[in-house]
Amino acid sequence: MLRVAGSVGEMLIPILHPNPDRTLVESGIALGKAMQVVNIIRDIGADQKLGRRYIPLEIMKKHHYTELQWEQKVINHAFQAIIGDLTDQADQTEGLLYVDHYPDKSALTLRLATSYYQEIIKVVKENRYQVFHKRAIVTNQRKAKLLMMLTK
Repeated sequence: MLRVAGSVGEMLIPILHPNPDRTLVESGIALGKAMQVVNIIRDIGADQKLGRRYIPLEIMKKHHYTELQWEQKVINHAFQAIIGDLTDQADQTEGLLYVDHYPDKSALTLRLATSYYQEIIKVVKENRYQVFHKRAIVTNQRKAKLLMMLTK
């Protein structure tokens, strides 16, 4: 599930940094994986319509959330706990540990992308975890606020 995302993160690092070392590559891989987990959360409804489920069955079982509940699009405490587990997986701290080692424009880009993905999780929670019927969209107004906060 996350191999492709790690590869994408790894491929972006040489674009964002002129001479990345292994530490920067590893942090880029971590950031790519974290962003993919957020994409999985955001796209639950669209993926389900296509007959896809990217949430691991082990996480569902851990929280006693059944495949029938999944099919019926049940949002309960168990489902919220699943989203919580995935959100913990998507904690992007590791991916930003070395952001200060990037050129200024690249560092800003990484911080902005990370804040945008964190905002997606906030929207999911604001929507009361309704990801089956409502896609978590970060409005342009919210994106502008994120940019303004990062460029102060």
